[in-house]
Amino acid sequence: MLFDRPDRARYPQAALDGYGAEVLCGYIMAARLALPNPIPDEIVDGAFASRFSLSHRDVVSLVLTQTGARARFEIPPQFWDRLYAELSVVIAHSRELGRRSTYQLQ
Repeated sequence: MLFDRPDRARYPQAALDGYGAEVLCGYIMAARLALPNPIPDEIVDGAFASRFSLSHRDVVSLVLTQTGARARFEIPPQFWDRLYAELSVVIAHSRELGRRSTYQLQ
């Protein structure tokens, strides 16, 4: 799953696998429920190792930082609901495709 910010030119991209997408989905909901309070960072490992954090700098944003990448991928709150919904759909399809491929191998 590849993320970009079409509202910004030359903005860094981020990539997540299914595990990272599920954690990001949960992190979005946790951030919404916690505001205005901070929440601990979440870290995922694997091919697309990432850290999710909630930034309270100038503007609140959810920050995705990938291991080896120097750029931070910031997601402002106005995108959280849509991203959560889209991730939920993608995760459901991904699980079903994984289930089907396992079933067909047996």
